[in-house]
Amino acid sequence: MKTALILTAAVACFVSFASTADASMLYGADYNPGVASQFYSINTSTGLITHIGSTGVDNIADLTSNQTTTIWGIQASTDDLVTINPVTGVGTVGPTITGTGLSASVPIYSIAWDPLTGILYGNTSKGDGATADTLYSINPTTGAATLIGQIGYNDVYALGFGQDGTLWGVENNDDNGGLVDINLTTGLGTLTGNTGVQGVFDIASDPATGAFYAGESNTFALYSLNVATATASEIGSYESVANIAGLAFLGAATPEPDSIVLLTAGLGLIGFAARRRKNASR
Repeated sequence: MKTALILTAAVACFVSFASTADASMLYGADYNPGVASQFYSINTSTGLITHIGSTGVDNIADLTSNQTTTIWGIQASTDDLVTINPVTGVGTVGPTITGTGLSASVPIYSIAWDPLTGILYGNTSKGDGATADTLYSINPTTGAATLIGQIGYNDVYALGFGQDGTLWGVENNDDNGGLVDINLTTGLGTLTGNTGVQGVFDIASDPATGAFYAGESNTFALYSLNVATATASEIGSYESVANIAGLAFLGAATPEPDSIVLLTAGLGLIGFAARRRKNASR
């Protein structure tokens, strides 16, 4: 009986580990010119935000992450990448992004990380000084940016990858909020449809579920986004006038390999002890 209870507890522990590994958290940063951006966690069921702390860095215009350990922001006023501590919200500035056609007056405005290839991408925005929105790949270690091509749509302030490696953007050139599928080889965007939401500043997909979310700056609300139909549905207000301009997911900490080995070994020992007890009773 005791063995059965121990085995049940061990299995429950293992299931708990697996559930923790599947969880993920949505984070956001606000944008206020000349003021340090604040960092938040966001409830994807209600849209409510919880303040974590100040980044200490102003003009953070977008966020992305490698989904497990690192969140990056882009400081549009200086073209610097900013690494943000998800526990404290504090940002560390650098490197500066440099590349053909980029300057302090024509910065990278949106960034997104490809979960399949591990490549960071970013784009300029015509509304922020560029002659046309242009896609780049970016080395996050050196800041070196490689020009890919023009997107063909203007004021793309929201970039985000699906878990299948598709790059999406939302253009804010008009009130329709067009959802654009962006080719990673040419940079050219193809309109999927109009979300009908104006002021989408970033989108992000949950690595655990693949679901997309969008942050909207006019009513300060979180939306769910169906990229297949370009349909956006309001989830709820942030209940704050926070101008969330960046969204990024991080997964919860997964069990260390050593922990998994120990758990497996423990289950093996429990089974061995049970067999010995059964044999001894014969």
